[in-house]
Amino acid sequence: LNSMSSLRYPVHFTGDVREVELSGEAFFDVSKSEAPFIVKTAGVDVRGLGTQFNVSAYPDDLVTQTTLMTGSVRIQTKEGGSIVLEPSQQAELDNKSHELVVRQVDVSLYTSWITGKIYFKDERLEDIMTVLSRWYDVEFFYKNPEAKELVFTGDLEKYDDCEVALDIISMTTNVMFTIRDRAIIVQMK
Repeated sequence: LNSMSSLRYPVHFTGDVREVELSGEAFFDVSKSEAPFIVKTAGVDVRGLGTQFNVSAYPDDLVTQTTLMTGSVRIQTKEGGSIVLEPSQQAELDNKSHELVVRQVDVSLYTSWITGKIYFKDERLEDIMTVLSRWYDVEFFYKNPEAKELVFTGDLEKYDDCEVALDIISMTTNVMFTIRDRAIIVQMK
C-alpha cells in the first residue's frame, strides 16, 4: 500500500472470488487461482488471475489508473465499460466524465513507489507535490500559481525527512520552499 491508502479484505476468502476494496494506491502480485481476484474502487473494478498490477484510486484525484506489469486484467467501470489490459498498458478513468482511455506506458513510472522512489517524466510540479504531500503528510501552498505548471523529469527517494527531497528539487530548479510545520510554501526564485 502506498501512503494515505487503505485496503479492506476478509479474514478468509470464501466462495468463487477473492475480493478487496481499495481507497488510495496499491500494487498487487496475484497468485494464479481459479477464483478471480477483484479490486473494487469507487470508479472501477479490476479483475485478474495470476498477474502484477498497480491501482491508483485516491478519492481526491481526477483519475483512477490501473497499470499492468504482467499477466492481464479486465477493467470494469461502474457505468458498464470494460477493457482488457496487456502488459505495459494503463487504463485511466476520468472520474468526472467517466471516459476510459488505454495507453502504453513505462510501468516503472507508476510502480517506483514500491521501492521508496518516485520517477517522474514531464510531470507538473503540482502533481509531484501531491505525491510528496501523501508521503510526508504535509500540505503545499503556492505563492506563485504558475509554479504549479512547471514541468520536471527526474527521480527522488523517499527520505525520512521531507526537507531532504525539497532541497534536492530546490537545488536543481528555480523553485524554493519555505517550511512551516506541516505547511510548505512553494515560490519561484
